Amino acid sequence: MQNNESPPDRDPGRLDAEARAAIRHRLDESLLVEAAAGTGKTTALTERIVALIRTGRATVDQIVAVTFTRRAAGELKLRLREALDLGRLTADLPDGERVRLETALARLEEAHIGTIHAFCGEILRERPIEAGIDPRFEEITDGADNPLFAEAFSRWFEAKLAAPPPGLARILARKPTTFDLSPPSVRLRSAAWMLAEWRDFQTPWRRPAFDRVAMIDALTHEVLDVADDSAKAESTKDALYEGLRETRRFASWWRAASAVTANAPVTAHAAVTAVSTDAVTPAERDHADAGSLLDEREVRLFAVLSGLKKEKKKGTGRYGGPGTREQLLRKKEALVERLAAYQIVAEAELATLLRSELQEVVEGYDALKREAGKLDFMDLLLFTRGLLKGNPLVREHLQARYTYIFVDEFQDTDPLQAEILLLLAAADPSTEDWRETHPRAGKLFLVGDPKQSIYRFRRADVLFYHDVKSHLASRGVVVLELSRSFRATQPIQAALNAAFAPEFLYDEVSGQPGYMPMTGGPPSETETAAPPALIALPVPHLHGRYAGIFRGTVERAQPAAIASFVRWMLEDSQWRIRDLVEPSKYRAIAPSDVAILFRRYVSFGRDITRDYAQALENQKIAHVLVGSRSFHQREEVLALRAAATAIEWPEDELSVFATLKGPFFSISDDLLFRHRAGGHPFDPLKARALSRRFSEELNVSLGVKARENLEAHEDLGGHEDLAPVWRALTLLADLHDARNDRPVADVLSQLLSATRAHAGFALRQTGHLVLANIQHVIDRARAFEMQGGLSFRGFVDRLAAESESTSSADASHVEEQAEGVRIMTVHAAKGLEFPVVILADLTNPIAHEVPDRFIDPKRQLWAARILQCAPIDLLEHAAEERRRDEAEGIRLAYVAATRARDVLVVPGIGEGPRGLFWESDKRSWLAPLDRAIYPPTSAFSAASPSPKCPPFGRNTVLSVPESGHPSPQIRPGVHAIESGDVVWWDAALIADVPAPTAGLHDESFLAKNPPHADRAALSVTRYQAWQSDRTLALEQGGRLSKSVLSPSETDVDPPSPFKSSIEVIRLPGAAAEGRRFGTLVHAIARDAAFDEEASMVLALAEHHGRTLGASRAEVEAARDTIARLHRHEIIRRAHAASVCHRELPVLVTTEDDEVVDGAVDLVFEEGALSIVVDFKTGRFDAEREEKSRRQLAWYCYALERTTARPARGIILVL
Repeated sequence: MQNNESPPDRDPGRLDAEARAAIRHRLDESLLVEAAAGTGKTTALTERIVALIRTGRATVDQIVAVTFTRRAAGELKLRLREALDLGRLTADLPDGERVRLETALARLEEAHIGTIHAFCGEILRERPIEAGIDPRFEEITDGADNPLFAEAFSRWFEAKLAAPPPGLARILARKPTTFDLSPPSVRLRSAAWMLAEWRDFQTPWRRPAFDRVAMIDALTHEVLDVADDSAKAESTKDALYEGLRETRRFASWWRAASAVTANAPVTAHAAVTAVSTDAVTPAERDHADAGSLLDEREVRLFAVLSGLKKEKKKGTGRYGGPGTREQLLRKKEALVERLAAYQIVAEAELATLLRSELQEVVEGYDALKREAGKLDFMDLLLFTRGLLKGNPLVREHLQARYTYIFVDEFQDTDPLQAEILLLLAAADPSTEDWRETHPRAGKLFLVGDPKQSIYRFRRADVLFYHDVKSHLASRGVVVLELSRSFRATQPIQAALNAAFAPEFLYDEVSGQPGYMPMTGGPPSETETAAPPALIALPVPHLHGRYAGIFRGTVERAQPAAIASFVRWMLEDSQWRIRDLVEPSKYRAIAPSDVAILFRRYVSFGRDITRDYAQALENQKIAHVLVGSRSFHQREEVLALRAAATAIEWPEDELSVFATLKGPFFSISDDLLFRHRAGGHPFDPLKARALSRRFSEELNVSLGVKARENLEAHEDLGGHEDLAPVWRALTLLADLHDARNDRPVADVLSQLLSATRAHAGFALRQTGHLVLANIQHVIDRARAFEMQGGLSFRGFVDRLAAESESTSSADASHVEEQAEGVRIMTVHAAKGLEFPVVILADLTNPIAHEVPDRFIDPKRQLWAARILQCAPIDLLEHAAEERRRDEAEGIRLAYVAATRARDVLVVPGIGEGPRGLFWESDKRSWLAPLDRAIYPPTSAFSAASPSPKCPPFGRNTVLSVPESGHPSPQIRPGVHAIESGDVVWWDAALIADVPAPTAGLHDESFLAKNPPHADRAALSVTRYQAWQSDRTLALEQGGRLSKSVLSPSETDVDPPSPFKSSIEVIRLPGAAAEGRRFGTLVHAIARDAAFDEEASMVLALAEHHGRTLGASRAEVEAARDTIARLHRHEIIRRAHAASVCHRELPVLVTTEDDEVVDGAVDLVFEEGALSIVVDFKTGRFDAEREEKSRRQLAWYCYALERTTARPARGIILVL
């Protein structure tokens, strides 16, 4: 339903119950279930799978269940296992159904439960030839940071720098913006990766038709005209004169550039013509390339536009005569308008050029993947889609094989994924267009919630969801709704329903769905220590120098306020919440129960979550940054990267200096200054060479610690106190020598061990997270080498590239069960729930001012900004894209708020919801919750005390604007608004900002006489004992406990005289020779039945021959040899034996405690004897016979010792 209310004659509770019953029982109908947050989607999906298995409609290997994440797949598999286990224990279950459930439980691993990429990978591994890919392909999981893409981009960039194409040349001429200071190569690489991710949208972008050169010439003349007029100002202090400074700066530059080429202004037309003819003077060749001059002029024109937009003052001075100032103002306004119009069309053209030029990077990336036999996530989808559409036989086979398809979080499915799933679900195998398919009855079960569609940037558009929903509904798929939510308490549900119902109004343009209210949550807590369900947390300080709210003040005040509230809640509140495992019990709030959610991590290149993390550290609250993009900017990671750079490039004195001063060595500025002032180098190799008495001792292998060598150092150039510097430099030199002889992770670990850095890091605030980050870098080093990394330098380069990238998927490293407040984005929190949710980043707008992308799946068109340049296709749809962005912003707020189970904390403005943004049409991403937390202005003071909260004062705002008058503010306490009660916190209770914490969280460990010294001594004793045990264990582990004897290699005879009794039988007929032929014959003899037909023996010979690369002659010779073997009397006896083994492994310990390990070709029992037969091919001279007798004698010895039956050996020479 698209409206926002259920029909009056239908009760939501009854509708929900009917929908759940249909999921369990209407198994022959395909269903699309729209489920509100917390309604138990996974439970419903699991129940339907169990019902299909129980009734015999499907076996587990016929079921496909697609989830959005690996985590969700693991949870679904676990829930399904539990449901099957419970189902089979049902008392009155018929035996047939019980057997089906037990069989399914035993074979659960055969179920296809995982992400869509994992499912596609499974299909491609089964059908690589039909898909046209390497059968042994490997999957790339590194995203934009994968080495193949980096190599493809580097090759392209280096090749183009010599003669840049037009788009690249124009980008290189531009300076980095204030908000993105990264070099052009980094920004271009990000743009190229974006194109790679959307490479299935092939529709080209329209290139605007305009005469760039003529427009630049015309604008140049206009700027010169304005600049000349402004120069006539009678006063250089006039505001208008100052505001036109960029025009004069441009005029000065242009006239100087023109003078260089021809001592007079030249047009770009002339310059381009000159370059293309023989009329180019030497001066023009030396000083003015027309293309680059044109690009530079364009960049400077844009600088003029930027300057004119910033300067709004009109001034009051005179410019040569009456009315000239007004004329100049009109010229300025016209110039701004024309420059802005030109910038739009020029950047639209540039976007089209860049897409075309960067397409070469994508093509190069594809070529490298083909060479390496690798596929990225997009390839998995593209090749699977191509396989299903292009191969009718495969499509029909897979449609018959996968009889039931379940999809969780269907609103997050992109067009390519949906096409694959709908083709597999089609009833008619001949249909290859998903829009023409009719799903087979009962085959599809889709679960989703369009209100939680928040992945447009990952290609999942809510408009496409509605399109697919309409398509399926018109083809017999039943649409159901689940509204009963089991997560949030009823007060939270009531507040969210009141807040979001007016926001979710169905809109065909934006795709915003209608609202389905949540119902049936747990009742309001009667526990006396239960916390209030909804809390409005005011920002204590709002104002700047002028009247109104200053966003910068809000951004600075909010982290400390939230941290103060969290500290009070965890330490002083005594609030109790429902236990996650046993909801009937209550317990205190733990740090891991709390999640602080953001819409974004990065704002204008700055990671805003670091301020919140620092505020929590100042309050000494454990916390976990989940997926933060600031990983490479953390101190410990920067320090390790600097150290790695110093190890690789010891001549890089800046990196060496940073390493010496950093946390690994912590050498003071004074010592470093004195070291340099004394004429000593910071180059580790030179410093080691200059060491006087210990140069020989210091040039030891990495296994000897340089630190230990230097502890005995008596004189270092007369500066004994400089010993720490020399020690550190020597260690870096030793690590440099060993860097390519040892694994990268081992070199970094040696640095940590030699400097004992682990101990220092562990004693820091949140030391466990610091150590986790260090360990993550070392894990990355291991992964680098496993992926084919060849050198220490390669890893250092990889770290540098990742530090410049904002798309690293591995930007954070925390244990899943790590204790601490979670700091994460809404996207990372999707699918999770937390007892306490705190929403943050109040100043983040609900939508981008300028849309980033336009998507039209029907036309296969995707148009996006490339390096801030918007193509025409995007500009033409900017208004509707702005509506779509805002609609998604509302959905983000909904997802964030519905993560809360017991307590929802929303930041608020104590003066009311207005004034946070100057623009009237701009609002915060949390604005949809305003109806739930803000009382009417007339009721700002109507607050009552809350027994669950500390005593409140009178203020929710503490700051006062330096100019203007204070606005009325909401009074702290409980406010009864239409949706229920909300508690506004007292700003004074969260305004105190503790001093930043630094260094160690407990320095008493390092005191000379620490408290509990006896326990410390005991700990040292235990550590020494452990170290001794470890050393002993390593020594014992390095010694062989048993020696292994191979019968085919040994020169020692077995203890018993078996060798003399061995019979050698030579079969008549000539056989081929060679190791490969022998392996082929043994393989056939192992697999072929003794009475096998000749055709089957030949088939086996051909099969094994292909595997071994045998020639046709060898295959035929092997067939003939096996035929002779099977006709022999020994084989007939083996065939008739009651016990017969082929390729029988033997493993036995001799009386001398040696292990005999081998495999016998043929063993069969005949009476009381074990007949042991060994096949031999090729030349069989006396030397080989002797060796073969010894080998078979050992086999007889092993079997006799194992079975206690006498053994007799026979060698069959084939």
